[in-house]
Amino acid sequence: MNSVNRQMEYRLLGPPEVLDEGRVVALTGKGAAVLALLVLNANRVVPRTTLMDAVWPGEGASARRNLEVHVSRLRKALPAGEGGGEITSRGGGYLLAADPEAVDVNRFERMVESGRRTLAAGRREEAIAQLRAALELWRGRPLEGLEDYAFASAEAERLEDARLGALEARFEAELALGRHQAVIGELRALANAHPGRETLRYQLMLALYRDGRQGDALAVYAGARRYLVEELGIEPSARLRDLERAILQHDPALTLEPAADGPDEEPEPATTGLRTFLIARVIGYARYTRERGDEAGSALARTFADAARSAAVEYGGELVEARGDEALCAFGSARAALRAAIGLQRRLRTASEGGSPFPLAVGTGLDAGEAEAIEGGYRGGALNLASRLSAAAAPGRILATETVANVAGRVDGLRLGAPRRVVLEGFGDPVRAVEVIPEAPLPPVPASPWPSENRRRRRRLVGAGVVGLIALAAVAVVLTESLGGGGGKTASPPPQPHLTLAAETRGSGGTIVLRGEANTGPAYRTIVDIRMYPAAGGKSKGLWLATVSPRGRYELVFLPLIDPGSYNAQTNQSYGGGTGVIRSPFAPVTLRAGTTDQHGTLAITAPTPGSTISASGFMVTGTDDPNPAAGLGYIQVFAFPGSDLRTRRAWGSPVVQVGADGAWSVAFESSLASGPYTLFVKETDANGFVTGLSRTVQFTWSG
Repeated sequence: MNSVNRQMEYRLLGPPEVLDEGRVVALTGKGAAVLALLVLNANRVVPRTTLMDAVWPGEGASARRNLEVHVSRLRKALPAGEGGGEITSRGGGYLLAADPEAVDVNRFERMVESGRRTLAAGRREEAIAQLRAALELWRGRPLEGLEDYAFASAEAERLEDARLGALEARFEAELALGRHQAVIGELRALANAHPGRETLRYQLMLALYRDGRQGDALAVYAGARRYLVEELGIEPSARLRDLERAILQHDPALTLEPAADGPDEEPEPATTGLRTFLIARVIGYARYTRERGDEAGSALARTFADAARSAAVEYGGELVEARGDEALCAFGSARAALRAAIGLQRRLRTASEGGSPFPLAVGTGLDAGEAEAIEGGYRGGALNLASRLSAAAAPGRILATETVANVAGRVDGLRLGAPRRVVLEGFGDPVRAVEVIPEAPLPPVPASPWPSENRRRRRRLVGAGVVGLIALAAVAVVLTESLGGGGGKTASPPPQPHLTLAAETRGSGGTIVLRGEANTGPAYRTIVDIRMYPAAGGKSKGLWLATVSPRGRYELVFLPLIDPGSYNAQTNQSYGGGTGVIRSPFAPVTLRAGTTDQHGTLAITAPTPGSTISASGFMVTGTDDPNPAAGLGYIQVFAFPGSDLRTRRAWGSPVVQVGADGAWSVAFESSLASGPYTLFVKETDANGFVTGLSRTVQFTWSG
């Protein structure tokens, strides 16, 4: 190993960083982007124009000055001389001199290629070790923090594809050695996260079949075929169809006895770094300590930490850290983590012998992912997301990401609520999460020692969340006619932008369907806005928002509150943190008067318009189209103080599923302040697309 490799290391498989003999060289902002592009092209000249277009697109002469400033700063930050990272000027560009082995991307690709050759030679155990070593170089999302730069997004996508290929090669070796039980959990999570990769589906089907779960294996095939046909318009590959046929025929060639040292369950293998993290947060801890003193606060923290440690150990996990109002636990099994989350709530709410229950409510968040073990704990995006979910969870509630739900599968003793989008502090886009609900009822959530502040806090949190949910679920809130079509200077879009819109009416012409394809990736916002312009010309008559699915599709079905007539619809999608916008071609649509569409029969039956309600157990009830099909028809109720549907102070209910007979009911939030309210109900499908909106109902709450 030469001196360069010993002294310097350039790490891009996670947040970009440079290690100088173990010391981290600080890199931030555009300087990190410049260095990342030089590292990706190490020992090659990168033209100045390439660097300027990548980091300062469209800025002209100022881009050159900015580039020179940042290169000068990088030269000062990186050690020069033997073994150092030297940036030199060469023929109209810059060159970074670096040993190829000092770049983690190069090492990863070399190790994966070596693992593939070893696997092809039949040395499976050795191949697994090589592939795992390569995968352990990953510290998170590649080039994390540089998502707004097109070159970084493209490279990150390429590297992610290479990582999945390495995982598939490792699974191939594991399955050949009879370790199908050990890889089921990880395969399920990856197959759900990447539905278009047929190799992952194939390996999951094979692992499930060898585990004696023929029905589950066939269900994976059915899901794969449904995705390919509905989303891409193609049938599964011959390889996948042949595997389905072999499973149906119980082909002996599929049978393989599990390895003698294989586990009996489906844990996520510890060697992959896949962990499920549980973070529980005490609500009101700071005020409790301030009012009752440090000694009381310390005693409360000790009780909380003991309960978290006991719950974690009981379900095979560990308490990684406890500090005051927060406890972090790590698990090798998503199922164990979910059970521990419920166990912790039960422990805290149950009075100890001769004592009393924990006096404050606790919110819990869970996420799963690959994390880097560091001294005293872990580092990774899953911890951050679990922490944000715990902060967003209502008192006594447990929120888990869809990743946790997918890895865990069915879990005895609990059920998972319908997926919903949750707006989290520090995250630009919403996160899809589910509520974890125990089948056996828990003791009641402790009442807040500060009822009035608790009500204000709920209104603030729920109001902010509702605004995000309304926008993300594409609730059709008509804005003022002064909304124009935008305009002004925009930045250059990332390469090959693609935005389409098709508009049509249903029924007798009063229901509009707007759908199309949009861009995905870190550079693009996952929300599109759709505007309706009179065909005769003039300003926009309304604006509606819709979310873009991970597969790049959006759809909105609604009864618009605008006059009948001819309109031109247009979709807009921003990118680069709002620095630019892409617009679709116009799509014509005509709304006819006097329509009698059956769509939109969603209605509120209680409370009745103009009524006054004071009962604390009051339920908002209503009807919808009968819905015997599973996975369709999710209801959420919104309550706005007064009659202004644009206020940020609003309450949104949990999401419930419509019954087969079309009936639904939701408990009203009795802690809301007394006064007049306007209710309306939103219906979505399982993907979060809006499929119905009720008429509003005004009533008075006097609880």
